[in-house]
Amino acid sequence: MKYLLLLAISIGLTSCETSKKISDSKETNVSLLSDCPDDGNCTVSLVRNKSLKINYDTYGDRINDYELVDDAAKSVVLFEYVRTIKDTTLQDAGYREEIIVEVDNEKTEMNWSDNELKNANVLYGRFCYCKGYAGYFKMDKGDLSVMKKNEKISVDLKFKMDRIPQVISELKATMK
Repeated sequence: MKYLLLLAISIGLTSCETSKKISDSKETNVSLLSDCPDDGNCTVSLVRNKSLKINYDTYGDRINDYELVDDAAKSVVLFEYVRTIKDTTLQDAGYREEIIVEVDNEKTEMNWSDNELKNANVLYGRFCYCKGYAGYFKMDKGDLSVMKKNEKISVDLKFKMDRIPQVISELKATMK
């Protein structure tokens, strides 16, 4: 009888599925055209009708984090590289980089270079056990081109972070 009860509980637990949140993005085709390092995984996504709200520290010079807020005039491209952890026994072995780009839904072509990137909502994030070199940073050296034709968005970014070591320095992607 105990085994029958245990079997019924096991079947009940394994058949449950958590609810999945469906994002606002109507992604049907996302292609990452730039190379992803062999030691990790890369993903890119488009979140339509959202803009970036950047949250700074109390002094206004360091970025704490960001939020995606409803905005019909903007969309956000999210890129993430996650290094595969070789030694899972190490608690602080993780390494991740993010690139976040806000684009204007009304413009068909956007180009930013060097200091213009600071004024645009373009962020680079580095997350690891690397004191002083982790967190979100505004980009200030590089070239970013965003082209829109019909519903297709193409992003081409080449950048260099002066003070922060980086693995990813290029992002090329198309989204529809």
